[in-house]
Amino acid sequence: MSKVCCIISAEEDVSDGVANDEIFRVIARITHDFGIDSFIIGTNLGMEQNILEYLIFSRNTAKKFTITGVIGAEEAATIWSETQRNRFFSLVACCDYELLLHPMHSDLAEFYKNLVIVDLADLIFIIGKDENLEYWVKKRNKKLLKFDLEDKVLVPNITLLS
Repeated sequence: MSKVCCIISAEEDVSDGVANDEIFRVIARITHDFGIDSFIIGTNLGMEQNILEYLIFSRNTAKKFTITGVIGAEEAATIWSETQRNRFFSLVACCDYELLLHPMHSDLAEFYKNLVIVDLADLIFIIGKDENLEYWVKKRNKKLLKFDLEDKVLVPNITLLS
């Protein structure tokens, strides 16, 4: 039976290298400890693309999982720089699957995208704070892990298997 994890970044960008390294370590442990064989992640600029790039690299270097890239606002790429657009299309091309949601760009579209991927996943990994999303995850009785960016720890503060 497939086990799916969605990763949602409540922060656009995390420029703290220590936090990034810890987030990537947690993702590696999630893959192993929870037996995750499929990831669903957005394709927005910033943290989502950084994590997507990490997942693609990890998958290509030995891990056995699939990646679904969720595109919540494809037309947003029209306002990005050429470099940003090229990175977006390159990352999406490396995904095993693409999920294109209603093409609109607003805060509501982002929330809708997050609800859709929460419904498709068994384990939800949220980076940063998003109380509205946490409420919906709990309401749907999903397993939730959060990464607190201030303290750079998992919440709840559990020790993943070594």
